[in-house]
Amino acid sequence: MSERRTFVLDKYLITYDSTIKVSTFDNKWYYGIIFYINDSKYELIHNYALGNRILINLREGWSQDIPFKPSTFDFLPLGIDAEEICTT
Repeated sequence: MSERRTFVLDKYLITYDSTIKVSTFDNKWYYGIIFYINDSKYELIHNYALGNRILINLREGWSQDIPFKPSTFDFLPLGIDAEEICTT
């Protein structure tokens, strides 16, 4: 079992396996974390004006930009979990 790491995105706690390659970013418009898994990329973004998004770019060519909220947590791959830590 690998170690778990955490990242806070707005009101969500993201927990992921330490074996997953990640990068984080932050600027005056948005911040987030990118997960690289098997040549695919999952970006969790908090845009200060537009809210939370998940961008999915699979190596098979399927790309998606959807709101990031509890009803879309199932789009995250195995090894990445999310939970709401604040409901206000």
